[in-house]
This record gives sequence, C-alpha cells and structure tokens, in this order.
Amino acid sequence: DMLDELDQPVSYFSDTISEFDFGNKSLRDAFDDFPNLNSKLISILDTDSKKPKTRAEGVGASEINKSSTWKEMAEKSLIKFEGFKDEAYWDVDHYRVGYGTDTLYDESGKPVEVTQNTVVSKEQALKSLRKRITEDFVPIIKNSLGDSWDGLSDHAKAATVSITYNYGRVPERIRGALKSGDSNAIANAILELADDNDGVNKNRRIMEAELVKLAEAQKKNKSLVERRTGR
Repeated sequence: DMLDELDQPVSYFSDTISEFDFGNKSLRDAFDDFPNLNSKLISILDTDSKKPKTRAEGVGASEINKSSTWKEMAEKSLIKFEGFKDEAYWDVDHYRVGYGTDTLYDESGKPVEVTQNTVVSKEQALKSLRKRITEDFVPIIKNSLGDSWDGLSDHAKAATVSITYNYGRVPERIRGALKSGDSNAIANAILELADDNDGVNKNRRIMEAELVKLAEAQKKNKSLVERRTGR
C-alpha cells in the first residue's frame, strides 16, 4: 500500500538508506532496526555464505575427489547420479533397480536379471554396484581403450566408469582423448557429450569433466610443493 502512494519509490528508499546512521553497527545489527526485513536478510546472507566457491565444488566433483581410489570415486559418482530405488522400474529398454542397474548378483556371485517384481535393499544394491564396476564395466572399457586404461589418472578412470555405466559403452567421441591420457583433452571431450539425449545428463557430464580436471590441478600443486620444499 505504501508503495502505491509513492511517486518514486526507488528514490524514496535510496534517500532513506543514505540518510540512516548505521554508526559502527554491522550490516546484520543494522537490520535489527527493521524486524520485517531482518529474517530475510539473514536468510540471504546465510545462503550466500554457503554458495560453492568453485565449479568443481558446485557440481559435486570436490566431494567425490575426497575418495582415496578410483573405485570409490566411481562408486560415489554412480550413487549420486543414479539414485537408489528398492523396487524395479522401467527405464528405456529394461527394468532396473537399486542404483540404475538391470543386473544384480546373488550371494554366490551369479548375475541375476532384474524383472518387474525385483526388490532390493541398499546393502544388496551396493554390493551389486561394486561388482558391476569391476566385473562388467571395466572389461568393457579395457576392450575399448586397451592398455591406455592403466595410464589414466584415478579421476579419469572414475569418470570413464561413470560414463560407461550411463551409456553402456565408452562413447567413440571420447576414446581418442582417453587414449591420449591428457586430462584437459579428456575433460573437454566429456563436455561435448553434455547435450546428448536433450541434455538430461548435462550436470553429470560437467561433474565428470571437473573431476578429471582436479587430477591435473592436484598434479600441479604437488609439483609446486616439491619445487618449494625440495621433496
């Protein structure tokens, strides 16, 4: 109602703020004088303080990077982007369950096809996910990359597993970059996949690319430390 009565509301508020004596108060303390605005201000300030400082942090690559092995990084990536479902659901061409898989493994290690009636616990799904990474998808990757797989950084290995799990294969468009072993080339090649399937997995591709870049950043930091300390 007050705004409707003002001819120039922006000027009014600008003048009022410029004339207010904040003294030595902090911004938070100053807004205590405006109870209706105080809670909104605090909410805004708290949100700003929690904003990610880097792109890698924003897409989750920094968190995944805290893992000690490529297997752990790959596992975290798949859990993050696949999500967990205890009951089977139809996805593209097959029923899937757990962390987006169409295949589970029983207690004896035998593969079991997911059907419409399949139900799984998180523990069972995680065991199957780990087995699928090492026994199903790594062989697919090695078949495409050959010995180049062994030369990849742990970050690139994890990203490649994530992509292969998503596509069911190693996309031809990134094979050359992966075989080169160059982190920047690999990251750029991964980003070129971002618009596939109408961009439904764009954030996932960005995360994978950022994860690969972190390997190069860590290498540079390590080199800098070695030059400074002589170790």
